[in-house]
Amino acid sequence: IVVPLSIIVAVGLFVASEWLAAAVFSDQAVAPVIGIFALAIPLSAVTDLGIAASKGYTDSLPQVYIKNLSIPITRLTLAAIVLLVAPSAPGIAWAYVLAYVASATLSLYYLYTKTDLFRRLKYTPPYRELLSFSAPLVLSVLMAQFLSDIDTFMLGYFRETADVGIYGAIYPLASLMMLFNTSINHLSLPVISELHSDDRLEGMNRMFRVITKWIVLSTLPVFLVFLLFPRQAIFLTYGSEYVAGDFALSILLLGFLANIAVGPAQQTLSSIADTHIIMYVSVFAAALNTVLNIALIPGYSYLGAAVATSISYAVLQGLYLVQLYRRTGIHPFTRSLLKPVLAATTAAFAAYAALDALVEITLFVVVPAC
Repeated sequence: IVVPLSIIVAVGLFVASEWLAAAVFSDQAVAPVIGIFALAIPLSAVTDLGIAASKGYTDSLPQVYIKNLSIPITRLTLAAIVLLVAPSAPGIAWAYVLAYVASATLSLYYLYTKTDLFRRLKYTPPYRELLSFSAPLVLSVLMAQFLSDIDTFMLGYFRETADVGIYGAIYPLASLMMLFNTSINHLSLPVISELHSDDRLEGMNRMFRVITKWIVLSTLPVFLVFLLFPRQAIFLTYGSEYVAGDFALSILLLGFLANIAVGPAQQTLSSIADTHIIMYVSVFAAALNTVLNIALIPGYSYLGAAVATSISYAVLQGLYLVQLYRRTGIHPFTRSLLKPVLAATTAAFAAYAALDALVEITLFVVVPAC
């Protein structure tokens, strides 16, 4: 299903590249870049299939060497060569595509050596069950992508390019909070799914709380540093031109905090085959985000976009957790989680108040304080 569809999309984009360049970007020079990037779509799909298979085998190494190492290292190396030899946008695009050639090759190697995909076995795929489970998740993924990008598009429509630049700087900083969440959640779905198939609800609850505790406690230092020193974090990363987005960064951090505070709620709903609930909730959150962006961005620019995104993420994850609790009784809020979070947060704010009262908060104070 995935490979043919990705090829169809790639061919469609390749054929329509000149029209898209004129209609969307008003620049025919973009057409070759669109055509080149279209070639990466099937390669990216194959890469993700191999990583998805590794999740089913509870093997975390392919995620590391295929996606976390192969793609960025190959892409950066080839891009550096292009910039040194003959700098051009198509050349950089080819660097991206060839990085996915390498990752897709590794993914196919994993599928060939570690799975039965290429072996002739007597097996009847459960098409109906597969589609019933997966089709809602396809829409959910589209809504998640929409949720993460629509604010930037609307900023570009309603406001100036400079506002888009500031928001484009602070959003990646806030999304760093998801680093540990993504890593730890990588294997949560197959493990929780196995516990559910064995009717081990207490084991599911315990695993859910342990995963949530790891995610929250590992992310808390990043959250507190960026929340208490947003201006310095932006200045250190992007420079003084972007520090106006410091308050918007703090708002975004609260939204991403909601993403991690509920633990692997979405993955657990998937493990108990409640993918239709995931679809309904994600569609509602995307619609809510759109309405909030339209209402807030014209008057409040990137700050309005940050508020809209944070509220949408909080509603999204809150609804996931409510639905999970209604079906299984699982929730992440225990004393073993709340006590260290409250203690660390209180200590961090007290230390910040003391620093603010004694000295001026500058970059030279922030680095040793962290």
